[in-house]
Amino acid sequence: MNQEQKKKYLSIKEMGQRRGISSKTLRYYDSIGIFKADYVDPDTGYRYYDPQQYEKLGTILELRSLNFSLNEIKGYFTERNMKKSVDMLKEHYKLLEEEIRSKQRLAETIKEKIDFIDKVIDNNIELEKFSFEDFPERFIISQLNKSDKSGESVALEFMHLESHLHETAPILASDRIGFYMDFDDISEMENMDNWHTMIMCGEEMKN
Repeated sequence: MNQEQKKKYLSIKEMGQRRGISSKTLRYYDSIGIFKADYVDPDTGYRYYDPQQYEKLGTILELRSLNFSLNEIKGYFTERNMKKSVDMLKEHYKLLEEEIRSKQRLAETIKEKIDFIDKVIDNNIELEKFSFEDFPERFIISQLNKSDKSGESVALEFMHLESHLHETAPILASDRIGFYMDFDDISEMENMDNWHTMIMCGEEMKN
């Protein structure tokens, strides 16, 4: 290819700069058949691209931003037609919507934890005194062995419980960790003055 013909092409560096990607990435796309150079100089091995390929590269990068895998992108351009394209986009749209919902749930969980900690800080609780607060009615899920109240047992059981809940934030990092104690056990505890703890009970035990 003479110099006059080369002027009609974009070098690999020029194509990469126009689309904001590296020459290394373009060579990789070429090697796996997703985006092959229009002409490769047999003497130097340099790759040259037709300006009309610029649009296709833009589509590839857009699909990558939508989390299409390289194999999916290759399939996207294979026997391409309108229905196939829109079906693939619809599927990834659903995945993106679920990812957004997942992020929203995570944000809500973090916000709840921030609000809980801020509430504790703002109330300036005097730990040497009792304070009372009514909580809304709630359910508790537990597989704790009430007869074994050791720290190791509690941690192990919460680990098992956490693996079944599939929560966005771990139980052990929240305000919900605890263990069961019978009322008689509480009354027999020694050095309670050194404890800073929250005790949750039903209305019948409030007094």
